[in-house]
Amino acid sequence: MDTSKGSERDFCAAYLDRIGHQLDFKERASAGLLPEYLATAEITELATLNVRGGERAWMQMMDSLDDACRRGEIAGARHLQDRKDRLRWYIHRDEARRYFQALDVMPAEGSPLWCWLRGKPAAEAQTLRPEQQDKADFQQFCIERWRLSPTVPITGEAGIVMQVARSYLRKYARRTLEGWAREVAPEGVKGRRGRPKKIDGQDEIKPADDKR
Repeated sequence: MDTSKGSERDFCAAYLDRIGHQLDFKERASAGLLPEYLATAEITELATLNVRGGERAWMQMMDSLDDACRRGEIAGARHLQDRKDRLRWYIHRDEARRYFQALDVMPAEGSPLWCWLRGKPAAEAQTLRPEQQDKADFQQFCIERWRLSPTVPITGEAGIVMQVARSYLRKYARRTLEGWAREVAPEGVKGRRGRPKKIDGQDEIKPADDKR
């Protein structure tokens, strides 16, 4: 007896159920079922779900995201055609998350946009350890900065932490961030120290003249 058609129908039903095709866009986001890449219009939709004057805010945010993609501020953005042959920018969740983190603006924990950026359902919002994700994102910022300037020190006012981590300093001690940076630092940088911060009202200490 040929059961292949039944098997195909079962597979199709299971697939559609797994991707949450019966849910609307917001529900799919909250369930952690959206793809890793979203168009800037889709990201904007998640960000402006409960914003007053939503249409104007929607246009402004989407245009800003598109501009950031064109300027290369969002790494790895893809310019692809959608189903209607329109060119759209598509952004990976990791790059979008790092972009928003660099701007020191992140969505509320458990919101649909938060769920997409973290790749987690809303039910896991209270159990996720955000410091692990923050560490990975911060280290990626450091790696990208060192690719451009491989001699930047870790510590000091001109160090890598102060260059890329100002938003993280709201949540973590500088010593913690310096330790995270040291894990991924170039070999020639790991042992270097940045110039110490000058204390207001004090002159720099200079070596005494050798009068011998």
